[in-house]
Amino acid sequence: MWAQPFMRCYERTYDHAMPEHLKGGHYGFPLLVQLGEDEWMLLTEAAVHGHYGASHLVVDANNGRHLRTAFAPDQFTSVQAQLPFTTPWRVMIIGTLETLVASSLTTHLSAPSIIEDVSWITPGRAAWSWYAEGDTCGDMKTQRQHVDFAAEMGWEYSVVDGGWEGVLNVPELIAYVKQRGVGIWLWTHYKGLATEALLEEKLALWASWGAVGIKVDFFDSDNQQTIQIYDAIAESAARHRSWSISMALRSPAASIEPGHMS
Repeated sequence: MWAQPFMRCYERTYDHAMPEHLKGGHYGFPLLVQLGEDEWMLLTEAAVHGHYGASHLVVDANNGRHLRTAFAPDQFTSVQAQLPFTTPWRVMIIGTLETLVASSLTTHLSAPSIIEDVSWITPGRAAWSWYAEGDTCGDMKTQRQHVDFAAEMGWEYSVVDGGWEGVLNVPELIAYVKQRGVGIWLWTHYKGLATEALLEEKLALWASWGAVGIKVDFFDSDNQQTIQIYDAIAESAARHRSWSISMALRSPAASIEPGHMS
């Protein structure tokens, strides 16, 4: 098996282990199992939204081949729902590695996109100053250097990570990047978008500046309430024609907002 030990931010590596070595452990989706020489099984979820909540896998303490699903550790109440409602799919994809990689099963099990016009969604590469230089995102000189680097490399975007708010003159930076043919993404903590009023106010403001996307961080939960906030951010970002990335959260398990990544 290739399994990621469960943690709320989903930032662990995937370990290769025999089933007996996983006994009693908690593991995040997706989980990959080798069944034979060229036969594999992928366990994952699909159609996960705030009407329910995400799950992870728990391995039996006595038998590493017995697995069950469990809610997030901080799901302290029962799921709150109104009829009619549907639960997420628990998915097994079986075949060669090529079959697994090419499979569109999870997409087809999820609701279709709610975005009719997807012409503004343009995948691309990005410079990221935080990875290279840490907490320098409020420094205009550093951000311009990374924009210049992105332009030189032919990359489409540059990410302005945590520490810019109240420090960096973003409209000035965006005026500069437009001359270089690069788009700007802005970091934010999810709690700063946790109410409808804050969400609409900030996304409208950042869109008016010309930011092309947002990087939303520190969800650190799979519980129903957090997934509802996640859904609201993705939906609002789509209305403002803004890309959105979620950090410290499960892998995407739905397709209704194709401009959202995790």
